[in-house]
Amino acid sequence: MIKTRTFVCTVGNGANPVVKQTIKKYGFVERRSKGRGVGVFEADLTLAHTNKPGYRAVSDCAGVPDPHGEDLCPARHDRRRRR
Repeated sequence: MIKTRTFVCTVGNGANPVVKQTIKKYGFVERRSKGRGVGVFEADLTLAHTNKPGYRAVSDCAGVPDPHGEDLCPARHDRRRRR
């Protein structure tokens, strides 16, 4: 725990430009949601990339399928939902 009176969070509201560039440059698959690319790596429930064995996606750049069939589950929620 860090004791503080001020906490600043800079969560973006769009796709990470580094992720989008990496997807295009190195041939990763971009996760699609409702028919459009959403700027995250396509990953399975173990966070493994679907087309790149040995690579894992983490945090908000992992497009994990929702195990309950609700389209896309951000990785930060995936661990909680699998319990």
